[in-house]
Amino acid sequence: MDNAVRAVTELVCSTDHTMTRWEDYFKGYEKPKYQLAASTASQLNLAEQVEAIHNYHFNYPRLLRSAFIHPSYPFSYERVPNYQRLEFLGDSLLDMVCVNFLFHRFPTKDPQWLTEHKMAMVSNQFLGALCVQFGFHRHLLQFNPIIQGSITEYVVEITEARLQAEEDAIREGRKVSDCARDYWINTKHPPKCLPDIIEAFIGAIFVDSSFNYREVERFFDEHIKWYFDDVTLYDSFANKHSVTFLNRYLQENMGCAQYRIHATQLPDIGDGLPPKILATVMIHGQVLTGEERESARYAKVAVAQKALEILKSGTLTEFRQTYRCDCKEKGLVGADGENTVNGDKVRRAAEDIRVIDMAFISDSETQSSRNPSVSYSETQSSRNPSVSYSETQSNRNHSVGST
Repeated sequence: MDNAVRAVTELVCSTDHTMTRWEDYFKGYEKPKYQLAASTASQLNLAEQVEAIHNYHFNYPRLLRSAFIHPSYPFSYERVPNYQRLEFLGDSLLDMVCVNFLFHRFPTKDPQWLTEHKMAMVSNQFLGALCVQFGFHRHLLQFNPIIQGSITEYVVEITEARLQAEEDAIREGRKVSDCARDYWINTKHPPKCLPDIIEAFIGAIFVDSSFNYREVERFFDEHIKWYFDDVTLYDSFANKHSVTFLNRYLQENMGCAQYRIHATQLPDIGDGLPPKILATVMIHGQVLTGEERESARYAKVAVAQKALEILKSGTLTEFRQTYRCDCKEKGLVGADGENTVNGDKVRRAAEDIRVIDMAFISDSETQSSRNPSVSYSETQSSRNPSVSYSETQSNRNHSVGST
């Protein structure tokens, strides 16, 4: 870590970044007032209950409480911020520890394979199941009856799936601990707040431990690694992902390399909930379709599914005429569907949903993203998968830039 810190300092060459050791970051960190304030009885009780699940003693129980506060919960009740900042931090930490595990355990696997299998490890599906396994959903503070209803439905389904896997193991003469570890794959997707809690909890541990990354690794080893001891269980996980499908369909079936999925936050409507995210699929600067969801991750999945329906309803000829696509003739897509923009062969089939922008490096990308905030109504005309490309062409004059 220290070598990496020194390397960053040399690269940025700025007076704002003078760290030479990992511990220097902590020395420069000023704890927020809410974290240092005296803990209430309920916050201390939460820390005690959580410590029984994961053997870590929180020095700052108010920090832990933050990991369980939904954005809909009024700040005035606990005087503690919601989990969004901790979730942001934990999201990156989880990504890092999973990459480290896969990279060292499978030294001969290529980036595509590694990325596809990491998708399962950091997926909302898995983290939601882990949240329920811990019972963390019981500690969530939120003010939204719809969310509570969704949580209740999901908890019933994922609990039944786990119990069924354990019963199957016993019936086959195996230990409960040897049950099917991928039991969570075929259940419905959890409400987003459940995976958010896990990520926020990881972030809280990291901050509370004075940024001790070893605590993050210990959490992974004790609670996540078991599910992925046999990663072959998840060989087809990424292939079932709509974003992966869309990526492959455009490259391999349509021979197109100039496309992207763009997500932008919509204006806050003042309902106490986080603003929704609008994700759009753009092909050669034209908006194909868009979908709104509560997170960029969910929005991109939804819009990819819708885009696939629309694309499959038309023909290759219609596609190339509508978008004036000549990527294959220009050598931007190889015969095997591989992207070859600027001479770099970058297989994008398993790009991580958490960071995917699917914008391939090209001179026209800047033009195609001049107005990412395409309104929802502007994309409505192309949301009917039964309408051919030629039939919707007249409704697509809201092209964002040109190629």
